[in-house]
Amino acid sequence: MLKPLLVVPLAILGSLSFAQTGWTPDVMIKFKRVGATELSPDGTHVAYTVSTPQLEGDKSEFLTHIWVASVDGKTNIQFTQGERSCLNPHFSPDGNYLAFVSARGSENKGQVWVMRMRGGEAEAITKSKSGVEQFVWSPDGKRIAYTQRDTDTELEEKMKKEKKDWTIVDAWKYSHLYTVTLDRIPASVSRESEHKVKRLTKGDFHVTNFDWSPDSKFLTFSTGVLLIVPVQNQEKPLDRKALEWLREDYDAFNGRFSPDGKFLAYLSNEADVATTQIYVRPFDSNKPEAPAGPAVQITSLKGGAGGIFWRQDGKEMYFLTRDQNVMAIDVTSASGSSCGKASVMTPTTTADVEVPPSGEVISSPYQALARGNDLEVGGTAQISSPWPNGPRPV
Repeated sequence: MLKPLLVVPLAILGSLSFAQTGWTPDVMIKFKRVGATELSPDGTHVAYTVSTPQLEGDKSEFLTHIWVASVDGKTNIQFTQGERSCLNPHFSPDGNYLAFVSARGSENKGQVWVMRMRGGEAEAITKSKSGVEQFVWSPDGKRIAYTQRDTDTELEEKMKKEKKDWTIVDAWKYSHLYTVTLDRIPASVSRESEHKVKRLTKGDFHVTNFDWSPDSKFLTFSTGVLLIVPVQNQEKPLDRKALEWLREDYDAFNGRFSPDGKFLAYLSNEADVATTQIYVRPFDSNKPEAPAGPAVQITSLKGGAGGIFWRQDGKEMYFLTRDQNVMAIDVTSASGSSCGKASVMTPTTTADVEVPPSGEVISSPYQALARGNDLEVGGTAQISSPWPNGPRPV
């Protein structure tokens, strides 16, 4: 029998009658907003962001900070402070640190900061000139992969200084993939103690979505073609080429490694150019240049599927429908050749879904819940998931 895991109550962050005024932008900005939930690896805590309206004087913006609550509801503390927003919280694999993006400091660019869960000062891990866009911890906790846009060339910087910074419409700045080590390089080696950064991709393509292999040896991303980048080898980072793992006449993207590293799930419009479905192919780390077997189509939904999440044992997969419903489906990871019937787990209003390693809780923030003439904004909802005999509606 499953024990209930609905342990974090809805946090009421504001209440305002809008029966006469209606739900307008002027009313919306007066409420705090909750988002960006992240569950700790052991499933005991949830980090989330609270955006507070700043309306003093000429200000009309939100200041966002990170809060951490225990799932038993006993503790709920503000984790970050200050005049700069802190966004996109991610726990380290061991649960001892929390990383986030903030434009603290003098550069006014979003950097990855890391802070101990027990408290202390946050440390900037990156020094990106253009600012960090996305980041993901490596499973071994030794690196963080992130994307940043290409910076201006020397000529472009010179033209800006000379006020000749006219814009060429086709001069697109691409986002590329980097890694940064969590261990510092000793000052005796690099003049000053710092974190080692490696650029992994270059070229006229845009990296927007990526995933680590469970052994932290590979990263996958897509440009319509599904690519694999070896991370741990002796080549210079930019000398290594991204391997075209899957190139076909159809698009393949949003690759996600299975927990055992033997399969790669991805989205593709192979069956119908107008919709995307989930497919799984075998992955061989000894031969990462191509799939190790044929594809198995996991979903066949009229509106398509998106947002792939594996359960820790690899036997179940979660995904989102076009209507943003969370779905669960049985998959036989051992053979990669069979799957069960998808069932709706819970309706949700956002694509932000988190599945911790325990596979026991899924979290998604509800931006607004109307009850009569009152409005309760923010909060998190958890649902239990480890069904031994197939998906069951919650």
